[in-house]
Amino acid sequence: MNEHAPIPDPLPADSPELEKYRHHLDEFDLTEEQKQELLITLWQIMTQFVDLGFGRDATTLALKAICGEDFEAAPLDDEYDLYLKDKLTTESEDK
Repeated sequence: MNEHAPIPDPLPADSPELEKYRHHLDEFDLTEEQKQELLITLWQIMTQFVDLGFGRDATTLALKAICGEDFEAAPLDDEYDLYLKDKLTTESEDK
């Protein structure tokens, strides 16, 4: 198990966080079990996005375990070209 970012326990089905949002599903023709499953699934998806944003996703954790703690993921989209240019410049200066 990774000691850097512990995997949280699954959200309990009776979690107060879920109860705050249950009323939003009242207009849909869902059973209570279906509402519960939908809320838990949405909560898990949101949690994964937060983990991804903070570098706690499985891929980043695996790369840190392999490459060391100084591993830094490349920025996304427009920043990537600047990131690459900076990296290449820094590496050529180090030689």
